[in-house]
Amino acid sequence: MHLEMTSTPASNASSMTSPTTTTSPRSVDHDAMTAVIAVVGALSLSFNGFALAVFARNRLLRTVNNWLVANLAVSDLLYVVAACVIALSDSLAGHVGWTRPLCRSVSP
Repeated sequence: MHLEMTSTPASNASSMTSPTTTTSPRSVDHDAMTAVIAVVGALSLSFNGFALAVFARNRLLRTVNNWLVANLAVSDLLYVVAACVIALSDSLAGHVGWTRPLCRSVSP
């Protein structure tokens, strides 16, 4: 029994691209989502921190209504620390699990 080995032509080699030279839409989506999460987290931290700093420094702002605003700022800070850190770490790892169900619910 005699077996012959044949090789495929080299014409397919030119159509193949290296994965390091092209970026897939998925990696661009993850990079964009990571940037959005980071910007929203940074803005929330800075604005809520500013609101709490103003509330703490100015005694005339310590009214009942402003205590409610300060409590909302504290709860928003706690949410950002918890949720944005988890979402940012998932996005950096390439795991954004809620995008597919969200896309299905929005698309017609």
